[in-house]
Amino acid sequence: MRRADPTAPDRSLPDILARTLLEDWVAAVRLFLLRLGADAERLARWQGLPALRSIASLTTAASEVHGSAGAVIRLRFVGGLTIFYKPRRVTGESLWAEWNAAVAEVDEEISVPTARVLAGGLVDRGGPGASALPSYGWMENLARGSCAEKVHWQRAGALLCLAHLVGLSDLHMSNVVATAGGPAVLDAECLGGVISSRHWQDSGAEDVQGSLLATGLLPNAERWGAFQLPDVSGLFGGAAPVPGVLLPCWTGSQAEIRELRFVPARLLEQRNRPSRTLQPLLALPEILSGYARATLALLGIRPHLLRRGGWVDRFETQHSPRVVLRSTLSYGLMLSRSLLAERLPSEEIRQGMLRSELERASLDAGIPTHAGILEDELQALLRLRVPSFHLAAGTRDMVAEGGRVLVRDAASHTPANAIRHRLKGLGRNGMEETVKAELASILFRARRAGNVIPR
Repeated sequence: MRRADPTAPDRSLPDILARTLLEDWVAAVRLFLLRLGADAERLARWQGLPALRSIASLTTAASEVHGSAGAVIRLRFVGGLTIFYKPRRVTGESLWAEWNAAVAEVDEEISVPTARVLAGGLVDRGGPGASALPSYGWMENLARGSCAEKVHWQRAGALLCLAHLVGLSDLHMSNVVATAGGPAVLDAECLGGVISSRHWQDSGAEDVQGSLLATGLLPNAERWGAFQLPDVSGLFGGAAPVPGVLLPCWTGSQAEIRELRFVPARLLEQRNRPSRTLQPLLALPEILSGYARATLALLGIRPHLLRRGGWVDRFETQHSPRVVLRSTLSYGLMLSRSLLAERLPSEEIRQGMLRSELERASLDAGIPTHAGILEDELQALLRLRVPSFHLAAGTRDMVAEGGRVLVRDAASHTPANAIRHRLKGLGRNGMEETVKAELASILFRARRAGNVIPR
């Protein structure tokens, strides 16, 4: 299958998709190199070096593509220095590090490791309405390691408490790493993104189990039609086959694309926990202990966090949290099915299939089908990307990439007000006992399910 003239009307759909991937990759690499060159001196000062040494290796991390800006890239320099390039803002990681540092000053034994970040030095000039903030950043490497299991799981409980209280979601196993200081978060883009109408009842009471599961840290038996999906939780997920998912693979040379074929998908081991065989329920006592200690620490610093100009106020003005409407695995299943041979004769067939899958998935999950959101999801999937939505900083409005408003008042609370509500409710109304009961229920259900994956 030869690459045709891009203006030719008879190009095959596989050729169009391959060309789309190639064009996106070239644009992303060009942008990365431009940013690295512009920030080289700042990066060296940040690391306390006279200058950056030569690059020894570049590898893409296990993350979805961030629009046309590409994926997360791991840079290793001669001498061993390793940093990550993130093609989106790093305000989430910066605020998450501050949040944890404040707790660590009260109770160092439950300190959750965090990585330093550096905001990018180039500001995008995208025309009227474009943000004056850099849309990318750099993050230090968090080295994988291990500590005593009791320490690990107690700090996992503290991590769960801190993520739950601040509404940090999308903490699946690729976004959490086991270190010598316990579990650590690699991606905090969704800081505040858990706050939505799906986790609050009409009475104003919170669905505690739903918001705990929404962090992504705990096992959740997710199904896709007839398939039970593997456990991808940040604290317990591990290597496993993914039933029903086939990954597209184009074979050939630079001059010729011979064949589009598919290979079975499998989750890779991420080393996000100290033991691959531990039943989740066995870690419950330490998790509960860590959660309780983190709650006490937050009670001690609550006035500091809530004061004018304090952490919550800065969060409200600085951060636009990403909102995950569906899991990456769900989008992967849709993409996989849209690339089967029977969907490739024309773009119309593939587009119709994806639209139907999105509508059906919304009904199954109880997510309202909004035309603007559905259309943005569809267009992203057609370009082989994972859709990305955010809540505009300080508002309840859901926006697409670039800041275009899709849904006014999409959430029941602004993320900052939801955090204020949770902090003020600490120590009252039996919330801690409710959390304990819900955690026990979640982990007991995971034990009964056994995380068995049909092959």
